[in-house]
Amino acid sequence: MDGMKPTLSAGARTLIVVLCGALVAAGLRLESPGDIAHAESSLSLYAAGRLLQGGLPYADVWYDRLPGTIIVNALAQFIGPTFITSTVLELLWLAGAGAAVFFILKGIGAASSGAGTAALWFFMASAALTSFGAPNSPHSWAALFSALFFLSVVRRSGRDGAGAAFVSGLAAGAAACFIGREAALVVVGLIAVRGRAGAFIAGFIVPPAMLAIALFASGVAAPFAQALGSNLHVIAADGVLPRLDFCFSCAVKIAALASPLILLFFSGAKRAADEPGSAPLRQSLAAWLFFEIAAISVSGFLTPSSFMSLLLPATVMLGAGSLCDESRISAPALRRRAALALFMISFMAVAFHAVVPAHSHGNSGLARPGGGPMEWFHKKFVAELVARNATPDERVLVWSDSALLYALSGRAAPTRHATIKPLFIKGYADERIREFIYEVAENPPKLIVVEAPLLSEGMEAALKDKPQYEVAAAQKPLFAFIQKLVRDDYDLITAHDGILICARKDDGATGEKTNP
Repeated sequence: MDGMKPTLSAGARTLIVVLCGALVAAGLRLESPGDIAHAESSLSLYAAGRLLQGGLPYADVWYDRLPGTIIVNALAQFIGPTFITSTVLELLWLAGAGAAVFFILKGIGAASSGAGTAALWFFMASAALTSFGAPNSPHSWAALFSALFFLSVVRRSGRDGAGAAFVSGLAAGAAACFIGREAALVVVGLIAVRGRAGAFIAGFIVPPAMLAIALFASGVAAPFAQALGSNLHVIAADGVLPRLDFCFSCAVKIAALASPLILLFFSGAKRAADEPGSAPLRQSLAAWLFFEIAAISVSGFLTPSSFMSLLLPATVMLGAGSLCDESRISAPALRRRAALALFMISFMAVAFHAVVPAHSHGNSGLARPGGGPMEWFHKKFVAELVARNATPDERVLVWSDSALLYALSGRAAPTRHATIKPLFIKGYADERIREFIYEVAENPPKLIVVEAPLLSEGMEAALKDKPQYEVAAAQKPLFAFIQKLVRDDYDLITAHDGILICARKDDGATGEKTNP
């Protein structure tokens, strides 16, 4: 470390750290579409449950994301069929990504204290952004594979083996099966594994190719492409640049997530430029950071978990760039205080997520204005009521932007549109509405659970300031159908916390089906 001169002043480095932390945390107060766009959190849980029961994602469950999240959710439900199991698995997943960050930084010359501080901060910040802020996000599931990708790149730099390049590509391809934008890791990897591009590309192709084969073999390739096409309509209607809503809580969260990063400057690390063959690593890391920032800037609507993919390369770059003298934390007392501050500030960020009803887990957008720490318990109680009044073989229709009740109750929908989200996407909903009406009319559910507004006026208010959704002429037949169905064919049996549960009348009293 002697004779090492930092390229930036201490003040400039601190400013960069704070700005990067602010960029990560700013998404916590973005004006997202009332959590309806984050309904894939519960929808993937429901799709995973249907998969374990023999149903096919996309064909039997409309899902507008890549299938990677469904696969890990199915794994979690196979271990233990509860929402908690998925969250615990997600935390272990992020812990694995944090461990990979530690070994990445060690591999490029960081001191153990610096690598450990960065890895711990990454784990706590990513948990705040996902598991305790927007759980079951594809961004958190992809984080482990992205971290393993760069770890294998760092380990490979010491030996130019085709096997290591293949493993790097394999991890990058797996990450792309969760988030499409992680396909940019191809460019990052090609910069880092010069001379072994063929092996890297071959490894990258394997996971997407296996998924593609599975989709075609099961006959769901067409509904898969049709569902993913809805994202183009959402982005086109919502606009390109995100809209920030700065407020006091935003400032608190920015401070909570940015402060631990400053601790990176109290740890020692060697300059990456001093390591043999470090130029490709520096260039690939810069390219990775550039792609993630560019992806966020044009994402349209954002949720807290949208910043997960940026968090990983930013942490690695900042951890590798901490050039302060390690002697600053050589004193045990100061080291203990730094560690205590790290956990206290990170815990505050996590706790703030848990108690603020702003973007909880994306399951309360149209049902009620926001969520809260008790939201999951309310849904669990309603799910128990649903399970009590409908057998596993009987279908249940939940009029909501969330599929959480399906996942918690173990009951299936009478239509593949388990949430109402696709029925209101501007420029996309017409065919989905006709399909929804036909499927429900042909297979009337035993129960109808009403969370979202049944009147167009109420839905218009719920979708206010969400330009990607609309209540227009296309939705008139939908509201007419659902209102007539509930009024003529169902009786209210109970209500809880504003959620109505209606049961189908006796066969003799059932009204005439309404066909589109």
